[in-house]
Amino acid sequence: MRDLRAKVIQDQTATLIWTAPDPGNASITSYTIYYSNGEKELKVTSKTRTNTFELSNLTPDTNYTVKIVAVSALGGGLPYGEPLRFKTKGFHSGKEGLFFHTFYTKP
Repeated sequence: MRDLRAKVIQDQTATLIWTAPDPGNASITSYTIYYSNGEKELKVTSKTRTNTFELSNLTPDTNYTVKIVAVSALGGGLPYGEPLRFKTKGFHSGKEGLFFHTFYTKP
C-alpha cells in the first residue's frame, strides 16, 4: 500500500485510507489489515475492493501500528508499504471538551 493514513481518529475507531497497489495481471479481491497495540496483533479482512476501512473496538488513548496487504485473484498478498502509527483519542464523556484518562494509583 502507498499513502496509508488515518483520516479520522476517535477514541474507539479509526478510518483508514490508502492508495491501492498495482495488481499487475490480477485484480485485488480484498485487503487484510493487521493492527497492533503493542501487546497483541489482530487481523481483519475487508471483503471489498475499496481503499478505505474503519477499525472499531479500539482502546481509547492507545498507540496502534497498522499494516495492510492487498490480496489478488491469484491469491497471496501484495506487499504493504510503511506501517501507519497513530494514537486513539482519550475517552470522551459526551460533554463538549471533557475527556477522561485512566490513571492508576497504588492502594
